Amino acid sequence: MPPPTRASVTRLLLPLAAGVIILAGVKQAAGILNPLLLALFIVLVLIPMLRWLRDRGLPGWLAVTAVASFVLLVGVVGVSYTVVTAKEISDKLPEYKDQLAERQETVEVWLEKQGVDVAALKEDNNLDGNEALQFAVDFALGLATTLGSTLLVGVILVYLLVESAGYSKRFHRAIGEQAPFHRALDDFARDLGKFMTLRAWLGLFAAIFDVILLSVLGVDFAVFWGVVSFVLSFIPNVGFIISLVPPMVLAFIEFGVVRSLVVLGGYIAINSGIDYVIAPRVLGRGLNLSPLVTFIAVVFWAWILGAPGAFLALPLTLAIKKLVLEQFEETRWIAAVIGTDDGSSPPTVGPGVEAQAEASG
Repeated sequence: MPPPTRASVTRLLLPLAAGVIILAGVKQAAGILNPLLLALFIVLVLIPMLRWLRDRGLPGWLAVTAVASFVLLVGVVGVSYTVVTAKEISDKLPEYKDQLAERQETVEVWLEKQGVDVAALKEDNNLDGNEALQFAVDFALGLATTLGSTLLVGVILVYLLVESAGYSKRFHRAIGEQAPFHRALDDFARDLGKFMTLRAWLGLFAAIFDVILLSVLGVDFAVFWGVVSFVLSFIPNVGFIISLVPPMVLAFIEFGVVRSLVVLGGYIAINSGIDYVIAPRVLGRGLNLSPLVTFIAVVFWAWILGAPGAFLALPLTLAIKKLVLEQFEETRWIAAVIGTDDGSSPPTVGPGVEAQAEASG
């Protein structure tokens, strides 16, 4: 291989420098971009529902009105329920603190019987059981605050839904029906919409079983933790772990170690069964992103955009892969590296999720 020339190095460094500058600007504008990106993401998920209503004979304006009303209703109910539940958890905080003190004392007695110097352990590690409880409360309040921006997202969403048909036609005329980027964009929207719709059904399925488990065990606010599980199911890999911590901590506070471990085992069994048994059969090869890239994407976009970035990590990474990396010969190898293709077939631009599922099984 010949040594790199100054021209080739410059050609590599210039896009990298431009990317760094763009990402720095995105990070600074996160407060403005987050509602817009979240609205775009929700629109992509709602497009199949909108098309379904139009195929059933509903006029375009009526289909848009029905979908927008449904989303706004779900948003208002969800935010209201989250705020009310967070207030109830906060009101029960003194009771939970007393229960936590009892559990902590029981655990300390058990550790001392095992020969552990609890006093030294607490001094060295600054252990405080209230920190775990405070985490659960802060988590609920933080979720309520995050969902508080739903009104702005909903307003943007309504405008995007109303203008979606007109923008689509103007965009098609501008770039041409047969342009490669046009086909890639259509494939991206179709694949992501179908994938996230199926992902929502799987998340709802898991959340129902989580609620049943917590209700049987008697854990407080079982329905609320099920809602949290459903919302966080859209965060790949990390969402399940985050949704597990608050109900497990609460089960420990109310009932002790045994039921806390049952919550842990039940959550793992439910979510692992859905993610590793049901999801591959329903989703096929999914969106062709490796698990490592998916995990890194969640961390990266959360750093760039804050908490909403974790929810947007999958669509943003897929958009960069399909609409940028796969469109240029110089970057197509990067798209292959971050994907899951085994090299047995040449990469294609935007195979649909249904086609992927058929090919995989």
